[in-house]
Amino acid sequence: MSLAVLVGFGILDLATTLLVSVLLAVVLPICHAATTDQDPWLWWVASLAFLVKLVGSGVRYFVLFDIYGGVGDATGYHRSGVELAEVWRTGVIPGLDGSMGEGTQVLRWITGLVYVPHKPSMLGGFFMFATFAFLGQLLFYFAFRRAVPAGRLGIYALLIFFLPVMVFWPSSIGKESMMIFFLGLATYAMARASTDFSPAWLVLAGAGLFAAGMIRPHMAALLTVAFALAALFGKASWSARTTVRRLALLGIGVLLAAMSIGGFAGRFDLEQTGDVDPFVNEIERQTQQGGSAVEGEQTFSPAALPAASLRVLFRPLPYEAHNLQALANAVENTALLALVVWKTPAMLRRIRNIRIPYVLMSAAFTVGFIIGFSPVFNLGILARQRSQAIPYLLAVVVALGWDLVPTVDPNRGRHLAEAS
Repeated sequence: MSLAVLVGFGILDLATTLLVSVLLAVVLPICHAATTDQDPWLWWVASLAFLVKLVGSGVRYFVLFDIYGGVGDATGYHRSGVELAEVWRTGVIPGLDGSMGEGTQVLRWITGLVYVPHKPSMLGGFFMFATFAFLGQLLFYFAFRRAVPAGRLGIYALLIFFLPVMVFWPSSIGKESMMIFFLGLATYAMARASTDFSPAWLVLAGAGLFAAGMIRPHMAALLTVAFALAALFGKASWSARTTVRRLALLGIGVLLAAMSIGGFAGRFDLEQTGDVDPFVNEIERQTQQGGSAVEGEQTFSPAALPAASLRVLFRPLPYEAHNLQALANAVENTALLALVVWKTPAMLRRIRNIRIPYVLMSAAFTVGFIIGFSPVFNLGILARQRSQAIPYLLAVVVALGWDLVPTVDPNRGRHLAEAS
């Protein structure tokens, strides 16, 4: 009925309405099927969250065209996707010609594939990519439910599904939406593998990491290293089998980290100079431009971490907002910062729970994200990019900030409480 009203007012065309109907018919049953005795409320919370996500995607579309005049990456992805869809339909896999950044080419390649089954429209593309991002959010929730079954699932669900940064930014045709999906897939597989390091789940994690790495290799490498640290230092049983798998995973993490560093070194000639300044200076030059640029310092020491954390995760603050969109972002940032500050004493009291492998991985990823993005001084760029780190930050805050609730783990048949 509501979709018919939108069509009647000309807000949605018939093709887009049909697409939305199909998405609802697919996603809502998934939400219902994913409900367990641990979270009987999930089916309606997740269903409502998906509807909110579609509204957020519509708002993102409105902002792009009514405020920015259609100037944005999403427009280019859509146009390329329409052209590549025609190639896909002939049964030919489009190649990557190397004419632009690999991540950009891969995203256009994916857009064309997504457009194959239907007549593409720009708004419909936004809705489809928003759906991928929402499925990624669901996977992040499933990962938390699996890895921290005694955690406050309701609190994490409300934050991961309804926090504006998760509703708005990864909801358009772009890298953020697909990164949330691929990182969510890899993270869920890692949560499943964090107890016995089952090869099947490690393979699925590798697939998610590979897909994420095709778009943003540094994020995939960061998550791999975080998981390797959790595998080495997280609290779990050490058997001969899991020890070999842990050490193998640690080796893979070290190798990926070295390859990532080597890639940066090659780009900025660090092998010859041994100096990281060219790398940092280039990032600063590229990001200290525009009205959203701020002053700051890159993080190379623990002493600089608090200021970098504030900038990377929580700015702009209200006094730094110069337009309505920035003000909305600033209000959310302030609320999130207040939550973290409020829960910091409780998190410190329960710091022993950091050894829960998933929590340790999330903490390592969050710290690595802060360090990695500390040379970025454009708050607009950070506002978009931080949606990739928010699920991990929330996992740490919720797991450590509230008492764990004793519950029955259906996979082990015993009660779980706080980690000892």
